[in-house]
Amino acid sequence: MEFSTYFNQYFQHKEPWKKGPGTNTCVFLSVNAVRSIAIALYPFLPKSAEKIWQQVGLSGMVSEKQWDEISKIAVNPSHKLGDIAPVFAKIEEEDIKKRKEKFEK
Repeated sequence: MEFSTYFNQYFQHKEPWKKGPGTNTCVFLSVNAVRSIAIALYPFLPKSAEKIWQQVGLSGMVSEKQWDEISKIAVNPSHKLGDIAPVFAKIEEEDIKKRKEKFEK
């Protein structure tokens, strides 16, 4: 999770949506970081890791990757991403409150 946090901070700091200097490098490194995060998440959240893998547009399945591939820069600069969508649904405070109440009974 620390690795994910680091790359989120890097991405936010570089602001690639503004298309300033270093945008291509930022996106290249970030996509490769997401690939690594998918591999790291697989043992804990296999379905979510596969969703990430598909959204990045990678071939095969994340489940086929070995742990030592996590540090490889394997996505090339001309790679095309798949369809992007949120992997996790946002949970509203009201929903949390309702579930807590349900289990307190």
